Amino acid sequence: MKVNVFVASFSFIVWLLISKIGNLSLLEITNLTFIVGLIALLIYSVIYIIQSNFLNLFIDGFKKINYLMFPQSRSSKRAEELAERDYKLNEWKLSVKEVIKRMAAVVSITTLGISLVCLALDYWII
Repeated sequence: MKVNVFVASFSFIVWLLISKIGNLSLLEITNLTFIVGLIALLIYSVIYIIQSNFLNLFIDGFKKINYLMFPQSRSSKRAEELAERDYKLNEWKLSVKEVIKRMAAVVSITTLGISLVCLALDYWII
């Protein structure tokens, strides 16, 4: 929870600095934050889909096609199998995915919120 608040506060401060340094109007800030929020939301969505194992059939099929088109030695196949079975490596990959997913979610929510606030201010002020 503390990490989420820190990331949200940090992204808010970064957007304030960008708007002050770049002399951006409210509409430009709205557009920029909306694009960044959508990109962060896209990153979150991609990681969520990868973690759900939805694409495993496609990935396994392409691996089989790769093995048929480009034969590999037994040692490289064994090295791949060992890497897939490595518990510590798989746990590290999972933890990195979780951290990136959490950061992307917080950044997307924060920047999309800033975008909506700037849009409302721009609409009501002008």
